[in-house]
Amino acid sequence: MYKQHHHKYEDIIFCLLFFFCLYCISIRNKSLIICIRRFICNILSTSIYKTTKVMSFKDDLAIIRTIKFLRKENTEYKTRNKQLIDQLRNYIVIYEEYKKLLQLFQIKPIKNTTSVFARMFIRDCNEWYKYIIIDKGTSHGIHNGFPVLIFNKQQNELCALGRIQETYKTVSKVILITKSLTLFPVMIKNKNIHCLAEGNDSNILNITYIPKDANVKHGDKIIISSLSSIFQCGILVGIITKVLKAKSGDHFKTAKAKVYFDNNIIHQAIVLIPFKS
Repeated sequence: MYKQHHHKYEDIIFCLLFFFCLYCISIRNKSLIICIRRFICNILSTSIYKTTKVMSFKDDLAIIRTIKFLRKENTEYKTRNKQLIDQLRNYIVIYEEYKKLLQLFQIKPIKNTTSVFARMFIRDCNEWYKYIIIDKGTSHGIHNGFPVLIFNKQQNELCALGRIQETYKTVSKVILITKSLTLFPVMIKNKNIHCLAEGNDSNILNITYIPKDANVKHGDKIIISSLSSIFQCGILVGIITKVLKAKSGDHFKTAKAKVYFDNNIIHQAIVLIPFKS
């Protein structure tokens, strides 16, 4: 009896569902279909949104890594660029030194001597026209009393600078010809007029013992005399800037001469070392 009732209810439910489906199809209940479709789309869109979020996060990480790499690379390029700038600056300095050395090597060699090129690295402002310190010493064959010259660009010749007074292993002290109480024999170029030059702690030398009737005028060149025991004859010293008249009763007159080395920045000196006999 129970089974009969059970089958009867099943048939009734089936019929109801069947008629409900037919009803839906007949009236085309779009709202229901739309609701079902939206429900399915919401479920699917949530998973798509999550997937997009994950992909977007991965893209952000990749961008961050790229920015970090580019910053590191930019820092490396800046460091390398600074190194190249320093190398270029050093190259320019070395090239300028090379050109100066070429000029020096083209100078006519002085007989019975060899040249040692030295760099001046100390020149006290308070002792500007008294002495300098060069970076060559006894280990380079330099000793006290050796003459020191400098290249004059305007005259394209060597000119007198001073003499070695103190020597150490790697440095030497050079007394300049402009130091006060420094006396050395000179002559007027092409006039065979011998006189004395005296330092005055400035770029001006006092030229003394010029014969009263000697033809000395502004612009005459002063060179080392053959009587010098330090410098070789003919080396440039300076140029006459003023001639003073002799006092009554004096047999000599005086003049002022500007030293040639004052027109140059003293950074490369030349020490003349005599050949050993």
